[in-house]
Amino acid sequence: MRKPLEARGRGTIKWTAGLIKPLRGRRSQTEFGLLVGAKANTIWRWEDGRAGPDDAHARRLDQLAEMSVSSQTGNFAGSITLRGDCLHRGSRL
Repeated sequence: MRKPLEARGRGTIKWTAGLIKPLRGRRSQTEFGLLVGAKANTIWRWEDGRAGPDDAHARRLDQLAEMSVSSQTGNFAGSITLRGDCLHRGSRL
């Protein structure tokens, strides 16, 4: 069983395929890519384990994870709508 996010320690999470997909939740790869600042094909490559996010994208994933962690379980609640969850280029949290 995966430890809650808070129990994994402080600092940047090592973003693996097994963490990125639950964070994306029900969003399409295109929608999630707009939030992260990456193309859908890049999101697919991360989720397939063919590549990993660079430092800038990892920081963005950290921000999204912090906003979407369920306070009850400590796990990602990927089906929630993030505040400021806009689907247009140049959107910021």
